[in-house]
Amino acid sequence: SHTIGYGRLIVATGATQAYFGRDEFKDRTFALKTVDDAIALREQILSCYETAHLTEDPASKKDLLSFVVVGAGATGVELAGQIRDLAHRYFAGSFPDISPDEVKVTLVDGVQDVLPAFGGKLSAYARTKLESAGVDVVTGAMVTDIADDVVTIKDVDTDAVSRTSAKTVI
Repeated sequence: SHTIGYGRLIVATGATQAYFGRDEFKDRTFALKTVDDAIALREQILSCYETAHLTEDPASKKDLLSFVVVGAGATGVELAGQIRDLAHRYFAGSFPDISPDEVKVTLVDGVQDVLPAFGGKLSAYARTKLESAGVDVVTGAMVTDIADDVVTIKDVDTDAVSRTSAKTVI
């Protein structure tokens, strides 16, 4: 047994998804806070691959194999990297007609750095690793709309707007 002294004790259990005032996004995205969320996301990713494998329409296939991850904190960074890793390691063998290069992962965050809580060298290293793995890292940008499988992204400095199609937004 070991005793630790403290001035104040804060017990924080669980976590909730933040939509930054856009609660309607809850119905258009996949969260990743619970085991049930993880199972639903896994099923979505697999379904996208299976449907892309069967489709003859190139535009539909592109949308099915496009994933947008909103939030470049620890969870978002890990998730974006893992989706790219799945494309190379697991799905490449299971779906030989789908090239890993066809899988597009876009990581979006309103701040300028990935892993902003860590900052500095670790943040720069994580960004470099993500980009070398094929993740499109878009920082300093906010998701302003998600509708009809299109994600609207606005640059926080220039107000320039871009859109990316994706069947899966996390």
